[in-house]
Amino acid sequence: LPGNVEAIVTDAPEGDVGHLPAGAYVVVMTHSHALDFDIVEAALHRDDWTYLGLIGSRAKRDQFERRLEARGVAPEVLSRVTCPIGAQSGLSSKEPGAIAVGVAAEMLGVRERLRAASESSTVRALSSGSTRAGSAPRWSVGSRPRVRRCTPCLPVPRPIRSATRLPQADFGASNTTG
Repeated sequence: LPGNVEAIVTDAPEGDVGHLPAGAYVVVMTHSHALDFDIVEAALHRDDWTYLGLIGSRAKRDQFERRLEARGVAPEVLSRVTCPIGAQSGLSSKEPGAIAVGVAAEMLGVRERLRAASESSTVRALSSGSTRAGSAPRWSVGSRPRVRRCTPCLPVPRPIRSATRLPQADFGASNTTG
């Protein structure tokens, strides 16, 4: 695993949601709808995660929303949950590999939007009406540019430097090794 990814092995993942760091990207995809529900409900008790995605269909989302609303979760909170995951990426395939690519694209999109919003809202240079070449901008009284340090949720892809052709993935192929 990359250094910025932590694998948590547990018998009760819904109990570990409270220990996730602020700004976490949470993707829920277990073998059990009941466990998925418990994890999502635990995550919704916090408001400091960046992404909360749930694998499933529109019907699963509707069922979860009804149950969570009955437990007092506000509709505007539920609107922050991405379900089905991967669908906002524009991919229509339901193959596991395509869903994984779609989820990665969604999370990268969220990260880019947050960075752009942070950059545009934290630095406010004042213009004096005349600018000199090479002069530094002035900052409003009592303010300074803020720089957020964050660890990206995914490693940043590096450009391919050689002309080597990479093998193409076949998401539809079944695993026949053995």
